[in-house]
Amino acid sequence: MKKQNTKRVLAAALAAAMLLGGAAVPGAFAAELVTAPIATATDSAPASDTMQKVYDNLTKSDSAYKKAIAAVQEYQPDAVYTESLEGNAITLTGKSESFSGSCTYTLEGDYIVTPAWQEGDENFTFGYLMLGYIADALGEHLGMEPHLMSGYVSAVCNREGLSSKYVIAQYDEAAKTYQVKLYAAGPYDMSAMDSWYLDEALLATVLDPLTEEYSSVSTGFGKLVLSASGDRFDVEIHLAEHGGLTDLTYQSLINVVNRLQPYGYQDFVQSYTELKEVKTETYQISFHKAADAPDTLASLGDHYEYLTLQMQGPSFSEGNYEFLDAGETKTLKVKGAEVTKWSSSRKAVATVKNGKVTALKKGESVITATLEDGSKLKCNVNVGTNPSIKVGGKKFNKSKTYTIKRKGTLKVQISGKASSVNNVYASSNKKAAKVTSKVSATTVKIQGLKKGSSTITVKVNGVSFKIKVKVK
Repeated sequence: MKKQNTKRVLAAALAAAMLLGGAAVPGAFAAELVTAPIATATDSAPASDTMQKVYDNLTKSDSAYKKAIAAVQEYQPDAVYTESLEGNAITLTGKSESFSGSCTYTLEGDYIVTPAWQEGDENFTFGYLMLGYIADALGEHLGMEPHLMSGYVSAVCNREGLSSKYVIAQYDEAAKTYQVKLYAAGPYDMSAMDSWYLDEALLATVLDPLTEEYSSVSTGFGKLVLSASGDRFDVEIHLAEHGGLTDLTYQSLINVVNRLQPYGYQDFVQSYTELKEVKTETYQISFHKAADAPDTLASLGDHYEYLTLQMQGPSFSEGNYEFLDAGETKTLKVKGAEVTKWSSSRKAVATVKNGKVTALKKGESVITATLEDGSKLKCNVNVGTNPSIKVGGKKFNKSKTYTIKRKGTLKVQISGKASSVNNVYASSNKKAAKVTSKVSATTVKIQGLKKGSSTITVKVNGVSFKIKVKVK
């Protein structure tokens, strides 16, 4: 199991943890694997007593684990999760659309130990995620706050050099295995967390720079929990710190913004020099107590305080979605920046010129506005209808042959024609019949010339209608 590959799997475990129960669900580990000495088992309290208490905490109705399972089953009714305790071992098994697997956690001396996962082990992601809930239950048994316990465990697993007798995250280079051990014989000394924050190295393993596409991410490290969602032009970042907001929050926020790179992030980093509430034209920072905690972090509880950063760059004045019918137009306006170029991903569906979108036929197109600095805003345009015609005042029947008297006319009424797009006409037998109207017409006249048959093609917005006529 290569270290880099394992880090990617752990990032996937993080995403699964967030899906289970919201941003604050324990078990959100994205690890930089570390090499640590194997702990030596020592005499401890009876194993059955320790594991029984951990199991009871894990499976009680209001535990983080049970709440997470309930959240999954709310939108995945077929999801099944089971737990069992046999002597010194707790086994968790799950099956759902999100992820499945099975893992046994065993008490060995003073430590609850995961399996030594090998490369390709299908249970690795599941087992690593569930370790967060085991840590919660163990923390409660040892008289420690569960969320803080999870933060400590995830931090040690994240950063090289933090392993201690309490948490050992071990990668065996020779055997290509990864294993985690949690001290179970007494409370942890977690004072080291007073200096831990979300640094650049950690964030590089769990965050990618924002793009024009919406995304979300959540992670925890020590006393801090992060939740962020949005795109490059409109992002909301939440940070929670156990015990109150300190310089750890400030340092973490600056690093998160530098990593996500939302529009205008350089100006933010230069101008925001201390932890304070502020509101400018481009960003706003506010502080919250537990009662007003953001929804994604609300389950953390009263021991946390919260910071919210909202950053908004250039945007379409009326949003990123437009719904039009064939022939309709809409002028898109961008606020906050100058547009240097407009383009359409499907010009047969919708065109754009100087921000004016013209709907041609049914389908979807992405209109892109390129800004002065090369950034691109995208608006999704859905055209719900095709142009249509009536022949002789009635709905067009493509199977019907329409009769025209010699020197007579047959009127074709067009609906949904774009005023900027000329019609195209053709006749299979110009001696028998032809179109005599202008290419801009919405009422088209077909003139009978002499006895015979012809197929008249009227192309509107690129959509062709073939009208069969017979001249008598």
